[in-house]
Amino acid sequence: MKTLFMLSILTNLTLSAQTISPAKAQYMVSKTILKKGDEATLTFTITIPDNWHIYSNIQNYELGPLPASFLFEPDTGYKLLGPVIPIGSRQKYDPIFQVQVNYFDKAGQFQQKIKIRSDNTVVKGYYDYQLCSTTENKCLMVTENFEFNIQTTP
Repeated sequence: MKTLFMLSILTNLTLSAQTISPAKAQYMVSKTILKKGDEATLTFTITIPDNWHIYSNIQNYELGPLPASFLFEPDTGYKLLGPVIPIGSRQKYDPIFQVQVNYFDKAGQFQQKIKIRSDNTVVKGYYDYQLCSTTENKCLMVTENFEFNIQTTP
């Protein structure tokens, strides 16, 4: 019964969602000069407007708000080193889901370490996150593509 209730809340929130995200994303590579064999950190920064928040990709619950998720297109030009790490998330109790949630407000930052395996590689994929308003009681499901063009030097 609790699962059905939570599913209906998520469905209603998704159906009432806007089509344009009020958040803005920026992408950055930790080093400007890279060679084949180097390690680098990809940083995703999502600027979040006032009175909105997003949920981190790392959560400690089975049923609750949808956590952020990242999907990297497989490519032989790079290797993922570990999982995507959230930087500076906060924690609070969510009374609707009755669980502790990890979230971001103002800005959400995520980092992924990679190893460069070939010259001039492209790291592409997409990520999803749930963006929720603290004043309008609505959530948006957002999917964004990303692309890092990594130029290498000899």
